[in-house]
Amino acid sequence: MPLPIESVLPQLKTALTEYAEVVLQAPPGTRKTTLVPPALLHEEWLGGGRIMMLEPRRLAARAAARRIAWSAKKSAGRLAIEFAWIRE
Repeated sequence: MPLPIESVLPQLKTALTEYAEVVLQAPPGTRKTTLVPPALLHEEWLGGGRIMMLEPRRLAARAAARRIAWSAKKSAGRLAIEFAWIRE
């Protein structure tokens, strides 16, 4: 059974070909953080650039980076995905 976020990936990719920035909102637990960045890494429009993800806390940002690196079997420093936490 596909996860809810998987059904919007084609629309997200289309939106990102038209706009430089897109905000994706979905309920907690839909795996936005761990599924979306890897799905976008090899898109032509990225052109070797980086993906920036914002997380509400430093711990969440680090955990997300480790999880995606583990899934990709790379070290977190070698991914083209950058995680940052939102400072209030």
